[in-house]
Amino acid sequence: MRLPRSFLPNSFAFPLRLLQGGNQQHLLILTCLAIVPMPPPPPPAAALQSVPEGAVHPDLRVASYAPFARYTVEDLLAQPGREGLEVLDPDRPQGTYWFGANNRVSRSVSVTIKGYYDGAYPNWSMTPNHVKITWFKCFAQKWHWSLGITERVKMEFVAKAKIHLCNTVSDGKDK
Repeated sequence: MRLPRSFLPNSFAFPLRLLQGGNQQHLLILTCLAIVPMPPPPPPAAALQSVPEGAVHPDLRVASYAPFARYTVEDLLAQPGREGLEVLDPDRPQGTYWFGANNRVSRSVSVTIKGYYDGAYPNWSMTPNHVKITWFKCFAQKWHWSLGITERVKMEFVAKAKIHLCNTVSDGKDK
C-alpha cells in the first residue's frame, strides 16, 4: 500500500521523493513517526469537589437550580406560559387528553422516566422517593391540568409508571 505525500508533514516531502521504492517508504514512515515528539500527557484529573450542602435539594438529590427542585408541582402548574402545553382532563372535553384514553399520555410517562432514569430500579417500591418525585415534576412540566385534580393525575401517573418499570424489567429479562 502506498501512502499519499499529504500523510507526512511537508518537512518530510524531500526524503519521501528520494525513497519511493518498495518497503523503503514504510521504513521512512516509521522513522519519521519515531522522530515526531509525542504530545505531553494530559494533566491529572482534578479531584472531585464536594458540593455545598445547600446546592443540592435534600428531597430530590439534584442541583437546587433545577426547576423541578425549586418548585412544587402546584408552583409548576401556576407558572405563566403554559398555555401551549397539552391539557389533561378526566372528563376529556375536545382537545384534552387523559390516561388510558389514548397512548399519548402513557408514552409521555415512559419518555419522562427514560429521560431521568439514573439507576436500575426493578419496580416502583424499590425506586427511591426522590426519583419518583422528580419523575412526576418532570411530567408536570410537559402537561397542564387543573390544580384540583393534581392528586388524581399523580395517582394515574404512578399507575402508568409502575407498569412501565415492570415492562422495562421484563423486556430486559427477555433479551
